[in-house]
Amino acid sequence: MPRMPDRDPGRTPDSGSGRATAGVAPGTSPHTMLVYSSTRRDDVAVTTWIGAALERGEKVFLRHAPAEDRRVMRLLDDSGLAVREPGPVELMDAAAVGRRCRGRRVPLRELHVELADQAVRDGYTGMAMVSNAAANAVLTADREELVGHEQDLEWLAAEGRLRALCRYHPRTEEALLPGMLALHHRDVDDDIWAASVDGGQLRLRGEIDASNADRVAHVLDAGLAEGVRVVSLAELQFCAVAGVRVFLAAADRLASRDGELVLVDVDPLVARNFAITAGDGRRGLRLVPRGPAQ
Repeated sequence: MPRMPDRDPGRTPDSGSGRATAGVAPGTSPHTMLVYSSTRRDDVAVTTWIGAALERGEKVFLRHAPAEDRRVMRLLDDSGLAVREPGPVELMDAAAVGRRCRGRRVPLRELHVELADQAVRDGYTGMAMVSNAAANAVLTADREELVGHEQDLEWLAAEGRLRALCRYHPRTEEALLPGMLALHHRDVDDDIWAASVDGGQLRLRGEIDASNADRVAHVLDAGLAEGVRVVSLAELQFCAVAGVRVFLAAADRLASRDGELVLVDVDPLVARNFAITAGDGRRGLRLVPRGPAQ
């Protein structure tokens, strides 16, 4: 078993939602999407996530583009997660996998089922896979097939066949983000905000401003499409006018169908931004203020 990386629970590598602190693996579900602009923060999140997978006894595959080979090896070595194949951490050449599966979702799904089953036969508790947009680009050049593959990962994760950490950059992969955020909306960790679906509620954390409001909108719309009507803002520290408008637009769409969006645990300062932007009230929107601190 590779040596686990040194961890300092009090150190946070970058500002943001705070989930990618050293010693705290990102992700609240088996299928997590990271949207980080900081390479350093992404590196910390990846190695911490891999460390958590190893602690659970999982077989880890790190899917990478050929051009990333040296950097990935250096990252793992520096983190004490040296690759010794066969072993619990294995590099997966995305280009080779793409050729083998012809960049098609069905053979890719079959391959991942095969790998997950083999991991269990080899004595692991399951399979964990890390990937990023660079790896996906050489895995398949067909965007529809890529979306289909991500949908299959969602299904496999829901079935308990694997855990997946999918990573995208907010600027260099901007064109891919709308579809991927919608697909991963149940567990997203962005630069300064995060979202998860728990008990039928969409929980938002961190800060929403003009730089990320459009990404929040994709997550919110996907949640509404699957029936979510309650959004918890208990861990939301700030919501600029751009974020308020995202909620107002969603409420307007629900109101047109006699529906209602309910925001609970709303901070007084956030509520003030709603009052300034929307006036005394808005059809289709109900705010439940945050109660006094316990």
